[in-house]
Amino acid sequence: MQARAFLQLAERLFVSEKNPEGMRSTISRAYYAAFNVAAEFLKGIGCEVPANPQGHELAYNYLYNCADKPLIEAGQNLHDLRGQRNDADYKLNKPQVEKEQVVRNWLDVATDIIKRLDDCKSSAKRRADVTKAVQKYIRDRGPT
Repeated sequence: MQARAFLQLAERLFVSEKNPEGMRSTISRAYYAAFNVAAEFLKGIGCEVPANPQGHELAYNYLYNCADKPLIEAGQNLHDLRGQRNDADYKLNKPQVEKEQVVRNWLDVATDIIKRLDDCKSSAKRRADVTKAVQKYIRDRGPT
């Protein structure tokens, strides 16, 4: 399966499931699309992102410390989108994540995160610079 398929599913849910569970599921699928594309990108530059809660935090930290402004912003957006996903999946008393305009915004955020990762991946220089910065971050922070 391709990680981007989650974003396609999120778009379909957004169009066809205009109900609380559909809106919440849209945010969840959008997050997992962005997270998994980020994890693939990071793996491609030598950073392991485990499939556990720590992996979500590591993906954010790696992007946030990559010295590339568009990817730093993508990392922050990924972190924020994760918060929305947690609200959508676990906080059923928070109706904000059921509002169509809010959900559309988070779908757009997920799309933008993926675009920023793709843009970096397509530039050998940026990719090399990001790799160097993230590897330095990993060395400097020491063992976890």
